[in-house]
Amino acid sequence: MKKFNIIYFPANKNYNPYNTRIQEIVRQSGSAPRGLNSIFKPNFILGAFSGRKNIFILNWFEDYPFDTKGRVKPLKLIFFTCILFYAKIFGTIFYIKHNFTKHNLDSKHSKFHTFCQRLVEKNSSEIFVHSERVSEKNNYTYIPHPLYKIMDQPAKAGDKYFLCFGMISRYKGYIELLDYWPKAYPLLITGPCNDLELIAELEQKIKLKQLNATVLAKELSDLELEATIKNCIAVILPHTNNSCIVSGAAYLAYSLGALTLVRDENLLSNLAEPSLTKRLDNQNIKTLYEMSENGTLENDLERRKHYAANKYSDSIIFQGLIDKIHLHTK
Repeated sequence: MKKFNIIYFPANKNYNPYNTRIQEIVRQSGSAPRGLNSIFKPNFILGAFSGRKNIFILNWFEDYPFDTKGRVKPLKLIFFTCILFYAKIFGTIFYIKHNFTKHNLDSKHSKFHTFCQRLVEKNSSEIFVHSERVSEKNNYTYIPHPLYKIMDQPAKAGDKYFLCFGMISRYKGYIELLDYWPKAYPLLITGPCNDLELIAELEQKIKLKQLNATVLAKELSDLELEATIKNCIAVILPHTNNSCIVSGAAYLAYSLGALTLVRDENLLSNLAEPSLTKRLDNQNIKTLYEMSENGTLENDLERRKHYAANKYSDSIIFQGLIDKIHLHTK
C-alpha cells in the first residue's frame, strides 16, 4: 500500500461533533486528516506528482453551494465545482452521504440540489451511508455511524420527561408533534432557535392544548445536554420530511443508553435498531413512561450501552474505511 493523504470536509470540528469522531477514527490509519485548504500548499501539489495518493472524504458537500436558507450562491457554486473536479483528477473521492436532500431547502432550488448531489456521487469512487437498508437498496457501502464521546456527567435532577433536542426548526415537525402529544406525559423541547415565530407558535399550542410540555430555546453545553439526555425517558425524533438517511440525535442517545421514539417510517426502517428505537405512537409513549416509573427502564441501561458500544464501535468503522483506502491506494 502506498502512502496517502486524507483531505476531509468539513474539517472544522465545531461544525458537527460527527466530524470530530470520524477524524479521530481515520487518524488511526497514521495519516492525520487535513482540510481542503491544504490542497493549495506547494508540498501537497508536489506530492500529487510523486505517487502519494490523496483520499478526499466529503460530507454534506452537495450542500456547499447553498446558503442557510437553501438558496444557491454563485461563488460557492464555482468553488464547489472546482474542488470536486480537482479531487477527481488528483485523488480518490470518498463521499459519506447523510441526507436525501438538504434540510430547509428552498423548493425553487430542489432540482439543482439533486443535480449537485448526483454530481458528487458520479465523481466518487466510494459512497458510504450509515444505514444498511439504504446501502443495499442503492449499492452503497455501509459503515456504522460512530457513537459520541461521553463525559460521565450526572443526570439532570428532577422529574423525568420525553425529550426533543437540537436545533428547533420547522422541518423537525414540532408543531405536528404537539398536535397529537398526549396530555398526561411530560415533554421537553430544547435547543437553539433562530425562528422566534416558531417558538411563539409552540408555546401558544402548549397553552391552548394544556399540555405538560416545556420549550427551552437555548443552546445547551455538551455537559448540560448529556445530563439532560440521561434524565429523559426517551429521545423523540418527530420529523417527517424524509430528508435524512439516519439521525445523529439517535446515535447520541444510543451513546448514553437512551431509547428513541421515531415518527417517520423511513427513518425508523433506516435506523433498523429495534432494541433501541421504537415507533412514536401513544402506546409506546405510555409503555416507556410506565417502565420509567417502575424502574425497568433504568435497570436495562447498562445492557443498552454495552450493546451500542459493540455494534457501533470505532474499530468496525475504521476497518470499513481502511479496507476501501487500501483498495484505492494499491
